[in-house]
Amino acid sequence: MKNPERIPHSRPTIVPGMAEAAAAVIRSGRHASGEERRAFEEEFARRLAPSGAPLHALAVQSGFAALHLALKAVGVPRGAPVLVPSYVCAAVLHAVDVSGARPVVADVDPHTFNMTAASARRALARAGLRAEEVACAIVPHLLGFPVPLHAWDLPIPVIEDCAMALGARIRGNEVGVSGRAAVFSFYATKVISTGQGGMVVTRDESFYRELCDLLAYDNRASWRPAFNYPLSDVAATLGRAQLAHLDGFRSARAEHAARYRAACGRLGIETQMPAPETDPIYFRFALRLRDAGERDRVASDLEHSGIEAKPPVFRPLHDYLGLDPAGFAGAAEAHTRALSIPIYPSLSAEERERVIAALERALGAAPRRE
Repeated sequence: MKNPERIPHSRPTIVPGMAEAAAAVIRSGRHASGEERRAFEEEFARRLAPSGAPLHALAVQSGFAALHLALKAVGVPRGAPVLVPSYVCAAVLHAVDVSGARPVVADVDPHTFNMTAASARRALARAGLRAEEVACAIVPHLLGFPVPLHAWDLPIPVIEDCAMALGARIRGNEVGVSGRAAVFSFYATKVISTGQGGMVVTRDESFYRELCDLLAYDNRASWRPAFNYPLSDVAATLGRAQLAHLDGFRSARAEHAARYRAACGRLGIETQMPAPETDPIYFRFALRLRDAGERDRVASDLEHSGIEAKPPVFRPLHDYLGLDPAGFAGAAEAHTRALSIPIYPSLSAEERERVIAALERALGAAPRRE
């Protein structure tokens, strides 16, 4: 019998009409940033905020570019402190560094994997800073699990990092509408994909004008540092096609997550937990295993079954920066225990059941709770 194909940890989702729409733009000869990009921005803004105050959206070439522009538009002075969580992709640290800011690293809750107002306060106390001295806070909704920003009570401008969270909700509202600005990523395996791409959104008209000015890198009456970051029309066409299927993507991820949660319940496996009054998009489904040894053993067992699983964050920021690990117990616990298994819209029901069966072989059907 032929061995089943390997199930990758991540896989892009191709939607009907996607290739044809891109081909039409290519044939038109209008490949750079233009009408398709503007249409994508308008559709994206309407998706996040269908009613109420207008939302402005600006499509750029990557999630990193979106975060860099947002930090520049906030007006972060060189050397100014910017609050970030430890348990997050290193791209956040890159953007802070390129902006000339200084990261102030906070611990995370080991159950939600997210920074909290309480862990942010502890980070400020360690750094000897008052909240008013911090230029802004970058608040990721890690792995598609939202931070409950309605309970965020620090007087610090917030940039929501929604790179993994498009379609997630806080109190019924889409993520990305609660802070001063929000950034999204459209990398190949993100919730929706343009291959490479990103978006900055804001309700602040003056902030939006500053973002646009930062993109105006040529044909200016006066010079200022600016950035050639606009998303191309070819890429924007892919984003528009994918955005139209976002509700279907949400449903598919939720269905997979429900089956995984049921299996984990039978096996006594803990998982990443959503905060109260939040609705995850399940960009990743992370198991919380006993320790790094069990995590690595389970990952190896899954690999032998043709299934790719991996820690969702390669290395916490406090570790990269050589900070005292005593202040980052939550991030350390998340990093040593978390293992991400395949979950995406193009994962078939048969593949999902293969993952569950492999987990059962790796961990046994007997409950593991103590």
